[in-house]
Amino acid sequence: MRKLFIITLLLFFSICSFAQETPPLPPGILYDQSQLDDLKKAVGDTVTVSSRIFSGKYLMASSLTLLNVGADYPNQKLTLIIKGANRNKFNGKPEVIFKGKDVTIRGVVTDYNGKPQIIITDPNQIEILGLTKVETPY
Repeated sequence: MRKLFIITLLLFFSICSFAQETPPLPPGILYDQSQLDDLKKAVGDTVTVSSRIFSGKYLMASSLTLLNVGADYPNQKLTLIIKGANRNKFNGKPEVIFKGKDVTIRGVVTDYNGKPQIIITDPNQIEILGLTKVETPY
């Protein structure tokens, strides 16, 4: 009788452990490289995007950094915008740090002349896949 009680208890606890709630996904809708064209429909939404940064450019006159996601300019699927003061929050030049890297990006999709963009205000919005923190390439 005692064996049956112990087996029943073990079975009960193992079933309960499977019934636990799974942890939530990162905030926003998840997009990967194959779904970047769908970002045009996500304007106003908070999203999480996993893709590659193909190129970037710092525009000194406007103090903007532009990072091209999904393809090189002018065929990029998404543009990441880093404004002047926010650029200084990065450990190095974002157009160098992220070029050629697979990243996860979190932010709100906005529209600029029919193309989706995300304004980056904090380095934590971009995470190089496989790294625990952003590292400079030098």
